Amino acid sequence: MKKRHIPFLTNDGLWVRMLFLVGSLAIGMLIATLLSSIAILILKKEISTTALTPDLLRLIQFIQSISIFVVPAVLMAYFISAKPYRYLQLTKWPKISQVVLTVASMLIMVPFMNQIITWNEAIRLPDFMAPIEHWMREKEDIAQLATRQLLDTSSWGIRFINLLLVGVTAAVAEELFFRGMLQNIFLDKWHKKLAAVLLSAFIFSAIHLQFYGFLPRFILGAYFGLLLIWTGSLWIPILAHFTNNTCALIQFYIEQDQEGKALLEATITAPDMTTELLLSGGSLLLFVWIAICIKKSGA
Repeated sequence: MKKRHIPFLTNDGLWVRMLFLVGSLAIGMLIATLLSSIAILILKKEISTTALTPDLLRLIQFIQSISIFVVPAVLMAYFISAKPYRYLQLTKWPKISQVVLTVASMLIMVPFMNQIITWNEAIRLPDFMAPIEHWMREKEDIAQLATRQLLDTSSWGIRFINLLLVGVTAAVAEELFFRGMLQNIFLDKWHKKLAAVLLSAFIFSAIHLQFYGFLPRFILGAYFGLLLIWTGSLWIPILAHFTNNTCALIQFYIEQDQEGKALLEATITAPDMTTELLLSGGSLLLFVWIAICIKKSGA
């Protein structure tokens, strides 16, 4: 039986693999463009972002997640290794303790991450970089508008679809590409775990083009990468990613729902700066302790 991988991709040549990955990305983007255009034409919508309905946006988002992230990752793994799913680290099922600890870590880190988000959003560039800051703010506003248009609904059926799209599809697709493929490519080349984790996390955060969320997304990406290193199972960073996105989605709908928002404001008073720092500090300490437990569980 012939091996399915391409010989020149089985070595650890970083640039060869990166070029092939870029080519795979181009194919994925082409597929996404074609399928999205077909969907728009079938639904008789003009090819214009202003004409896209939320339902069509959800369909396009799903197409893009699969085409741009899943297709290149699986295609690369198929040609790099005779056992592509093992290369992507999908064949090892995590321990129950790792699953519980991973979910707990994502919930515990919320106060700390909220503080990081606040700091990141408060960043101001020097006056001479005002045009760059204006461009960054504009990109952030466009991204937030698109997200709100995608998620804004009072229908529980659509909310469940959004959970599948934002929680499940995004988590699986992005982790396959950034941790399963990209991080492993860097690791194959340098054999330096931390460098591979940080570089893939940087690219993961930068590619979203949301600069006022860069730091928290970079921290999350680095944590997801470490989870893969510690457990050897891509299902764990997928679970962590899913938990993070689901928590953000739940928070969005609580804030959207007037009764839920009023109840939240009545039961939780806004803490002062000292209390916020204590909460975020305690959150960080507990998070680090749980992360250490996860690391030990994979030893």
